[in-house]
Amino acid sequence: MLGVGAVIVIHHTDCGLTHLRNDYLHKCLTEKAPEHADEIAKVDFGEIVDLKSSVVEDMMILKDSPYLRKDLKVYGYVYDIKTGKLQEVKE
Repeated sequence: MLGVGAVIVIHHTDCGLTHLRNDYLHKCLTEKAPEHADEIAKVDFGEIVDLKSSVVEDMMILKDSPYLRKDLKVYGYVYDIKTGKLQEVKE
């Protein structure tokens, strides 16, 4: 509807989700709320093990969405917070 022709996905180095793992979050939350252990075990907190792969994953979500145009251009980058540089990520 808006005529958007392109979307850019940018993740950054030293992202908090690169430091937190699902298993750690499951453990901590289950200790705080053991009565919700079954629900907590099912949650994917979106941990990022590999930054470039996570950019590609988000790009694919957009490209595969039934709600977005099939000809939508999707670009991906990793932003280095120390250097200020963008590194392009290809699928």
